[in-house]
Amino acid sequence: MTVLVALALGLTACASTQPTTEQQQQGQTATSAGFAECPKAPATCNGGQRRQGGQLVYALEQQWTNWNIDSAGGNLLYSAQALAVLNPGIFNQTPDAKVQLNTDLMESAELVDPTTIVYKIRKEAVWDDGTPISVKDLEYLWRVTNGKDCDVAKCTPYTQAGFNQIESIDSPDGKTVTVKLTKPFAEWQALWQQSRIYPAHIAEKAVGPLDNEANLVKAVEFFSKTVPTWSGGPYKLQEYKQGDSLVMVPNPRWYGKEKPSLDRLIFKIITDVPQLPTALANREVNAIYPQPQVDMVQQLKQDQNSNFYIGPGLGWEHFDIRTTNEFLKDKALRQALFTAVDRQALIDKTVGQLAPDIKPLNNYNLFEGVSPHYKDVITPTGAGGGDIEKAKSLLTEAGYKVDPDGLVTPDGKKVAPLRLRYTGGNEVRKVICEQFAEMVRPLGVTLKVEPTDDLSGTLGNGDFDVIIFGWTGTIFPFVNARQNWSSDSASNYSRWGTKEIDGLLAKAVETADVAAASDLLNQALEKFAAGYSVLPIYQKPTVIAVNKDVVNVRNNPTGDGPVYNAKEWGLLAQ
Repeated sequence: MTVLVALALGLTACASTQPTTEQQQQGQTATSAGFAECPKAPATCNGGQRRQGGQLVYALEQQWTNWNIDSAGGNLLYSAQALAVLNPGIFNQTPDAKVQLNTDLMESAELVDPTTIVYKIRKEAVWDDGTPISVKDLEYLWRVTNGKDCDVAKCTPYTQAGFNQIESIDSPDGKTVTVKLTKPFAEWQALWQQSRIYPAHIAEKAVGPLDNEANLVKAVEFFSKTVPTWSGGPYKLQEYKQGDSLVMVPNPRWYGKEKPSLDRLIFKIITDVPQLPTALANREVNAIYPQPQVDMVQQLKQDQNSNFYIGPGLGWEHFDIRTTNEFLKDKALRQALFTAVDRQALIDKTVGQLAPDIKPLNNYNLFEGVSPHYKDVITPTGAGGGDIEKAKSLLTEAGYKVDPDGLVTPDGKKVAPLRLRYTGGNEVRKVICEQFAEMVRPLGVTLKVEPTDDLSGTLGNGDFDVIIFGWTGTIFPFVNARQNWSSDSASNYSRWGTKEIDGLLAKAVETADVAAASDLLNQALEKFAAGYSVLPIYQKPTVIAVNKDVVNVRNNPTGDGPVYNAKEWGLLAQ
């Protein structure tokens, strides 16, 4: 997980990240006619009439400990999917890679001039305790992200983009909200979309008035540690079993026109990913949206009672190096590691067997064949090409030596074993890590491959030296780039960046013309790539599978994922 000046630009930028027809047709169709329509009708495929009642179990392959998806430590794909049915956003990202106003929550959202946005929240929109969803909720998120009311190191927002350009938020009635910006914000629709709305009144009840930094910090911590007892969406949380499941039931105060048909929507946590096809076949779960695995697809093909689809994705896998490490703070060592790794070989041994056309990814935010402004920023750095001799010479030139015990720094210290971490249960990532460790062994570097069962905690606490994980696809490339690569962003887990890069990223966000903004973005990414802190590996395909009686659950490669329309999920009417 873009202005006419703003609005027209938003539509243009969305189109620039939308999968092309050629890409969509490369997706393998499933065994059902519904999923077979997905390449041409991604926003309506697998549709059908729902019967009233029943339960649907949707699998999540990661557990989490942070419940605040607006914080850097809590912004994960799987927790965000579960909480999306409780915490609304002003816009939705749809399967055809477009931005769509959330008309359940909003009457309208308009950019009336380059620095003024007017939002109209529906009068009917309330939290499940009857409290109106209002300007107070929007204002809370602004205050914990803008960097002025609360220091980013204390409130740790996962993104500041746009929020730090808001000068004021005013409302005469709580429902009509005027937002004044200090300067234009190209992807203004990302505000309160990529970041979700939390109930300010609940926070005030827990920590006191939200008019000072101390209480704002407490509010962030409260939402991070508290299992939600509130809902502003179509469902509410009835029961949470730690590490096992979240049981959702229809929210009796749901104000949307489309009412849930299910009695229960269960998010089942299954971290043993290879077991997902079996769980689907046995109807322990009814829908899965897993990281693509070769053996898994073979199993799905054999399941006569389920349908599956492999489609084009906007998400991507990458290595991050923690540059605060004693040894990895040296650019020469980071450069050597990334020069030695052969990304195509990693792909060929894993996802290349699933989709043979997958090639190494050479940009962080603009994809080849998706954005007309794509530029290869990785190849010129020499990273990812598997040139072990070049990697050795880089270390030699920097004053490193290899003795029988391993690599020795220019000042005579032995480079200690480095921890290379991956998400437990993800076989593709495990294999990639093991291969990476073998590739750098000739450099005298030892990478200890270790799984983690808490990705959010591992990332948030910096509990790694090198890690592989994926960024979720988004149709807001400029916002996304500023979030991920700014030197002061809590989401920049490598902890590397420069003020020059920060300036280019900020200017890209503020530039109305997509081509000019993309040029600025590519300039920033070229400089970021030269820091050898993050190496893209490949753009991931998506895999979704459901039992044949499940309707309206479909692939959504954007940051919202399949749950963007969870209120419409149901079981096929007989």
